Amino acid sequence: MCIKRFLLLLLATLLLASLFSCNNEVENSKSEPAEREYTLKVRTEGGMPIANHTLKVYADSSATDLESAGSTDENGVFRFKALESDKYVAVLNPLPEGFVAEQQYTLKSGENEIIVKTELIENSNPKYILSLGKIAFDFEITDANGSRYTASELLKTKKALVINFWFENCGPCKMEFPFMQESYTEYKDKLEILALNPCDGNQASVKKYAESLSLSFPIASVGEEWGAGVWGYPTTVVIDRYGMVVFSHTGAITDKATFDKLFEYFTADDYIQKPIKNIGDIK
Repeated sequence: MCIKRFLLLLLATLLLASLFSCNNEVENSKSEPAEREYTLKVRTEGGMPIANHTLKVYADSSATDLESAGSTDENGVFRFKALESDKYVAVLNPLPEGFVAEQQYTLKSGENEIIVKTELIENSNPKYILSLGKIAFDFEITDANGSRYTASELLKTKKALVINFWFENCGPCKMEFPFMQESYTEYKDKLEILALNPCDGNQASVKKYAESLSLSFPIASVGEEWGAGVWGYPTTVVIDRYGMVVFSHTGAITDKATFDKLFEYFTADDYIQKPIKNIGDIK
């Protein structure tokens, strides 16, 4: 009888110990925050991924306790695992000139998107106009009719700015202008063309040249510094609605269909920012 009572008491003790252990495990699981994966997608306002860019994640806005660090992949994505918190902030390393980032970005659980804006560079060096993937500088030119054009003002109303480098004695330039003009007639509400001559002539001769070909877009004689980096004529450069140099092509385009394809691509409502090196890559 004593043995039976002892066994019952032992069993009860074991059951109580087991329940106490389970309760402790439940309490511990409730009190300890879970670790989870955070995803950061870094892109420009135009939708282009900012790839291979270094960033740091801190525990909170004081930016003193480093939680994680690394670089975005080719798709502009960075992932890290950490205990769940709504206080993490991300800090981007300095970006190239013209890219405007916030000092820090507050992160939420799961996926986060960091959108970096751009603005034209306050710089007077025309070489920036040919740097594919760079932000263009905010320039001003006066055309052969005496009208002034500023890049930043044009991009407030136009979806693209086309810069064409040419000169009066350039045969291929003269060959492509009629096709450029024909396409421009259809797209002039969406884009502007500035035809710049840094090589020969003056405003009077440039105006006469434009009239002989019935060109209606702004055309101008500019300083020779504008020709720095132009390796051949004609050269056509496109600055997109966000101020990025997204296209540069040297050589005459001698059919309207190619200009139409070019203009349509960069003025489309669903345009996604992407520098293009070859005209054949435009679909």
